[in-house]
Amino acid sequence: MTYEDIIDLFKQACNLHYQVNEFSTSPLLSDFEVGNKDNQNPAVYPYVFLQPTGGQLAQGRMLYNFNLIIADRVKPNMDKETNTISDMIQIGQDLIAYWNFSVPRPDGDVILPLTVIPFVERFDNSLSGATFQIQIETPFALDKCIAPFK
Repeated sequence: MTYEDIIDLFKQACNLHYQVNEFSTSPLLSDFEVGNKDNQNPAVYPYVFLQPTGGQLAQGRMLYNFNLIIADRVKPNMDKETNTISDMIQIGQDLIAYWNFSVPRPDGDVILPLTVIPFVERFDNSLSGATFQIQIETPFALDKCIAPFK
């Protein structure tokens, strides 16, 4: 399973999830779309952002690290931050379950347990949600015999 396969599977899961309206990915947290006034194409919430944060190559496996950030706007004049955080955590749990228990199974696992960090951020609007710090383990054959060398 490649890095691109991982991104594609998360994109597919988000496209199939009834509550997720937009998915994007980038190593740069500054690419996280907050839908400010100057943006010509503001994000549609709930929004899932997959940020790669590094990895590790070991004999027989590759470990990919990501921040899975799930956010929604909190409506003005409503004390809904706790409710929104709860809903975004549920979406994250759904995406992890999709990854680890879909049929056919992907050739990799989201390693459990993992850290979940609730947040409230204020930009031109107020966003609430959660960041899941995930690690995906995939098999990898560190084998010169199958590498494309002459």
